[in-house]
Amino acid sequence: MYSKDAKEQKLWEYLPRKQKHRKHQYGRSSQKVHIPQRVSIHVRPESINQRTEIGHWEGDTVEELGRKKGIHTEVERVSRFLLAMKIPAITSEETEKAQVQLLEIFPKEARQSTTLDNGKENHLHMTLHIIGMKTYFADNTLQGKEESMKTPTDY
Repeated sequence: MYSKDAKEQKLWEYLPRKQKHRKHQYGRSSQKVHIPQRVSIHVRPESINQRTEIGHWEGDTVEELGRKKGIHTEVERVSRFLLAMKIPAITSEETEKAQVQLLEIFPKEARQSTTLDNGKENHLHMTLHIIGMKTYFADNTLQGKEESMKTPTDY
């Protein structure tokens, strides 16, 4: 179908999707990102896992279709309180700025930690330490399985 002779005969027009060129079967591949001072969720205190105290958040950046801009969300693990902010570019600087703006308005007891994914936009997470927050990172095998983030971002 995609050989030179077949293209000249326009056999591609008889395919179900009528595409001249073969499409990739899978989406984009993930890239390895080095996150400095990364702390795994496996060393996160058990009280955070049990959702017994307020002030522990889960953050995620939802990319727009063109992957240029998006929305950064933070969900409080106990109350499921959702914060969201548009970011003009999916960069570490813009994401870090949005995280600080969203969370610094809360008293210190209400912003103790946040759990993030391993995306390239989170490599400046140490800025959150300045406002007194600890940061934890999900394992690559757990990515996309954090239940708090499923509700606000999957609709």
